[in-house]
Amino acid sequence: MDYSKTVNLPKTDFPMKAELPKREPERLKKWEETHLYEAMQENRKDADLFVLHDGPPYANGNIHIGHVLNKVLKDIVVKYKAMTGFRAPYVPGWDCHGLPIENALIKEKKINKQMIDRLPFRKDAAAYAQKYIDLQREEFKRLGILGEWTNPYITMAKDYSATVVQVFRELSEKRLIVRHKKPVWWCASCETALAEAEIEYQDRQDTAIYVAFPIQESFILKLSDVGQPSSVADIESIRSLAKLLKQSSIVIWTTTPWTLPANRAIAYNSQEYYVAYKATTGMTYIVAEKRLDAFVKTCQLQGELLRISDTAGYHFLGSLFQGVSAVNIEGRSVPLLSADFVTMDTGTGLVHIAPGHGEEDYRLGIRQGLELFSPVDERGLYTSEVFNPEWVGRFVLKIGDEGANNKVIAYLMAHQKLVGQESLTHSYPHCWRCHNPLITRGTEQYFLQIDSSLGSSTLRQALLQQIDQTTWSPSHAQGKDRIGGMVQKRPDWCLSRQRHWGTPIPTLLCSNKECGQWIVAEKAEDLIRSKGSDAWFESKIEELTDQRVCLKCKAPLQKENDILDVWFDSGASFEAVLHRRDYLKGSKDVMYLEGSDQHRGWFQVSLILSVALNAKAPFTEVLTHGFVVDGQGRKMSKSLGNVVAPQQIIKEYGAEILRFWVASSNYAEDIRLSPDLIKVYAEGYRKIRNTLRYLLGNLSDFDPSLHSVRDLKGLDEWVMFELDTLVYRVRRHCESRLFHSAMNAISEFCGTFLSSFYLDILKDQLYTLKIDSVERRSAQTVLYAVTDTLLKMLAPFLSFTAEEGWELFKKDAGSIFLQEFPKSIYQGKAHPDEQKWIFVQNRKDLVNKLIEEKRKTNALGKSNEAWVTFRKTGKIDILSNKLNFLSPEEWEKILMVSKVNFEELPGDSAVLVRHAQEAGHKKCARCWNWRSDVGQTTAFPDACGRCVTVLNDLSEKGLVRN
Repeated sequence: MDYSKTVNLPKTDFPMKAELPKREPERLKKWEETHLYEAMQENRKDADLFVLHDGPPYANGNIHIGHVLNKVLKDIVVKYKAMTGFRAPYVPGWDCHGLPIENALIKEKKINKQMIDRLPFRKDAAAYAQKYIDLQREEFKRLGILGEWTNPYITMAKDYSATVVQVFRELSEKRLIVRHKKPVWWCASCETALAEAEIEYQDRQDTAIYVAFPIQESFILKLSDVGQPSSVADIESIRSLAKLLKQSSIVIWTTTPWTLPANRAIAYNSQEYYVAYKATTGMTYIVAEKRLDAFVKTCQLQGELLRISDTAGYHFLGSLFQGVSAVNIEGRSVPLLSADFVTMDTGTGLVHIAPGHGEEDYRLGIRQGLELFSPVDERGLYTSEVFNPEWVGRFVLKIGDEGANNKVIAYLMAHQKLVGQESLTHSYPHCWRCHNPLITRGTEQYFLQIDSSLGSSTLRQALLQQIDQTTWSPSHAQGKDRIGGMVQKRPDWCLSRQRHWGTPIPTLLCSNKECGQWIVAEKAEDLIRSKGSDAWFESKIEELTDQRVCLKCKAPLQKENDILDVWFDSGASFEAVLHRRDYLKGSKDVMYLEGSDQHRGWFQVSLILSVALNAKAPFTEVLTHGFVVDGQGRKMSKSLGNVVAPQQIIKEYGAEILRFWVASSNYAEDIRLSPDLIKVYAEGYRKIRNTLRYLLGNLSDFDPSLHSVRDLKGLDEWVMFELDTLVYRVRRHCESRLFHSAMNAISEFCGTFLSSFYLDILKDQLYTLKIDSVERRSAQTVLYAVTDTLLKMLAPFLSFTAEEGWELFKKDAGSIFLQEFPKSIYQGKAHPDEQKWIFVQNRKDLVNKLIEEKRKTNALGKSNEAWVTFRKTGKIDILSNKLNFLSPEEWEKILMVSKVNFEELPGDSAVLVRHAQEAGHKKCARCWNWRSDVGQTTAFPDACGRCVTVLNDLSEKGLVRN
């Protein structure tokens, strides 16, 4: 007879098949039609609030693989929090202003900055940004990201821009914002100031030079008056030094010769020793003692050290430079000033100071009242202020004879002030957008002062305190130390940009440049909130303020045309989004989640603005992730041809494979991805999907309300305990933000514990026992719990798959995202018989290995042909108790063999494997197991006793005909 018709084969006619590229869009459409996101919010409307605040991606192109990593991580967090009992809204956002869009339009229109007609250009920029917002929105949704896509936040929107202006006004009222002339990082290509977060460092080759600054005699005559010498010998040493310095030159070292025309001082370290070196050329040079050897070697000098005096020897302390002056490149007398920042790791221990071209130089200059001189325009060209007319119009960073550096070097050489030069490759700041090298340039800008007073402390101190109170993941100490170190050292924030596409700085300036007064236009917020930020540039003064003239000098006021740093826009999002949308207010938990580069970017600027405005951080937790690299660990770039486009992966494999890649990867490190790795992840995903398919197929005739077995025993009981342990581990990993550990635990449970162990064992009792037998229903009870638990735990990670499986599992239960995430009953406690079950698994692994060896010699086929004997004497006596933990019949079921017995046989091997025929067994034609009772019933002569019982039952019901 055909026994295949009497076997309980799993159902396979449901659509739990892959076809992800085809099926995922259908799922997305259903989510949208059923308003799933809104239903999730309604489902948790009375729950505690958790907010993950979206760091806005830039709206200027298709999404890339880094976007996928970031957005999927956020989606995992939000869905997990929602399923664990929180109201977890997700409002996506976009950053719209800034240079990338402006530069793209300039290139598209084939114009330069000077040719821009501001208002039409801004309208084109807005349209450009909106185009990519719409495109990226669909690409993010395609990843299965649920959120408030119909009402995102957009930094160019009217209300958002007005809130940014409001934040600027409030900070101005707190006297945290100033406008003054100060050196800032400047991009001559983009013609704008930049902030620290907009700088990237690349190696660059420059010429470093050693320049002689002759000491001015009139000041040397005063040297003998320095300090209060303690003895006649000290006085004599000072006089000897004064005499020596008469014919000497201070030597400075610089990698930016073009800044020498702006020199206004020389800095020294008062605690270091300096020496006088007389070269064979007759020139005497003053350098730091620690830098002498490098100086002599690089400049290829020959000569000797000069003795200062019998008392002082060959060196003198830097403090004796007090009151000394030297002559710079343009013949100007400049002072020598003590400065702690003068180090001995490079140069000569004497530093050229140009307050108009460096932060430390500027600070020293402010303390000493030096002129802030910067003869360089916005394009990086020398202005008419430079002392040599021949240099006017020279680009300061140009390489070659026509560049300013070479012109300055030639001038120094002609005037016998160039002591030496060398080619130097060093890390140099570049623009993050155009990637060209930067300069520092003294200009009038708006600054947020980091060391301003804020209550009982300074803003910097308050920032560091809030950093300490924030939870940083994945490594608290590393994240805290990283951003803390940056804030500890960061200069004032330059807020102004000399560009067109951005939020206007809402200030009115006194037209008298000598006056320098400015005010915030009191009507700017309302105007921009009603008409948008373009209204600022379209409006007249009287529309912005009731004050028409400067209150100090009575000169007319004029509008500021600069825009705010785009980081100010995005940094103010906590105010524009979290504080202006009622349903986002009041959360005790606010997470920011971005790449680790945002310690110096969005995290930091958001922190600064929030602490300055509200005296607290905008977040309670910050999670950072690494970057996506190729399979060899290299940065992805078009030039290397190693870029992996998410659109292509989705088209070929489906978005779920990308979600699985993100969920399975340790985001704390840089994450590898390549076409070959995608295949590996696709295979890993397939195993999980097939497990779910198997589970669902074997539950097609199971109704938990009718068929559940309450008193589970043996293997079934232990599997339920292992399932509970998995829930405990997954929740613990998710709460610790170790999502890859959670996903990998689920994958291992599906692939190793279920597929290779439990489900393999169950096939016989699921397929061949009576449909309503206790053993089969017990197994199905476990499978039902496993399926329910796995689908819920997978939902935040593999959203498409979990939803599809849930729909098939519980057809009328609604979306899986409206369900509760599983909870552990035993909270990680060990099963009383855990060690015995581990022993059972180990025995099974050993038996499988022995069977496989037999199969290689054709001594055995499938495992159910095997007869297994466990020895209980000799070296394995200690195993007796564990072997007796299960009956022989239970061992047969778990090992999937025909016969198991325990014998006191001699030998060292713990297990003996033979063919079932040796035990007198035959193969049952129905269950394919080898049994001793096959052929004992004439009605079913080729069936075993167990199958005969099932067949008799089926015959009585008219379901079997011989």
